Amino acid sequence: MAALSPLFDVTSSSVGALGLYVLMAIVLMGGIIRAGLKSGLERACKYLMPVLLLFLGILAVRSLSLPEAEKGVAWLLKPDFSRIDIQVALDALGHTFFAVGIGVSTAFVFGSYLNEQSNIIADALIIIAINAAVAVLAGLAIFPAMYAFGLTKAAGTGLVFETMPAVFAHLPGGWFLSAGFFFLLIISGFASGLGLVEGVVGTLDEAWKLGRNKTLFLVLAAVLLLSLPPLLSYGAHAPWASIRLWDRSIFVFAEYVVTALLMPVGALLMSVFVAWKFGFSRFAEEANKGAAGCCRVTRNWKPFIVAVVPCAVGTILLLGILISL
Repeated sequence: MAALSPLFDVTSSSVGALGLYVLMAIVLMGGIIRAGLKSGLERACKYLMPVLLLFLGILAVRSLSLPEAEKGVAWLLKPDFSRIDIQVALDALGHTFFAVGIGVSTAFVFGSYLNEQSNIIADALIIIAINAAVAVLAGLAIFPAMYAFGLTKAAGTGLVFETMPAVFAHLPGGWFLSAGFFFLLIISGFASGLGLVEGVVGTLDEAWKLGRNKTLFLVLAAVLLLSLPPLLSYGAHAPWASIRLWDRSIFVFAEYVVTALLMPVGALLMSVFVAWKFGFSRFAEEANKGAAGCCRVTRNWKPFIVAVVPCAVGTILLLGILISL
């Protein structure tokens, strides 16, 4: 187990390997978007995501059976309010914005495939519930194993790549299960990337009138160029690992700017647009087209949509800016 952390660090700092993976992902992304999302990605995710959830369930059961698993469960579920500050709150909200597509294009892109009879309110509640359940399940799979194998809580983004192989090693057919799990994990992240790129391509295609293929090529070229600085700074052995921006590596700084600043800006613009330009009446009409029962937007929502949401998101954005100064 002690060899996993340095092995992951060295492997993830290989600019050549990571660059090749990024290039492969961008090329594949371009091919799928050019062919259309609905027939390919939607059909694949319909079957692959439940399998990933099943994998998480198996891992959680196995992780909970390990020695000292109760310490990991206690660390995960026992609140420590003394450690909650503005930065922690902003990080949590930034994660929430990304997880459910608030402030980015994914919600619009995938939502555009819904028919008018879709119950948007019920779907939104289901998404929130599943997102929370998966987060708890992933925590139960990772943190008990973390304590069992002596991994540090500060392992960061590499934690899943250190803890999960250790859990798989204790399962029958572990190598096969490990390969399947990480493949499905890649598909999960890849699907989010497709939604982000498709939103930009669709918007710029309407604005520039260059044709969809040309716009797609330009957007993917920009994605490739923008990925280079984070790529060169990721990991302790990366060429630009020593470069710091506001006491953060370029990779961490880019993540912080997106989650703590740009996403709140996107959410603020959308909330203001809905409240003051699109209008609450039209919003309620659209949201209620497929709604039934208690899952409907009523006039009681108006103060929340018009005032509370824009003010709350604006406060989050302001605090994020003040903390970064």
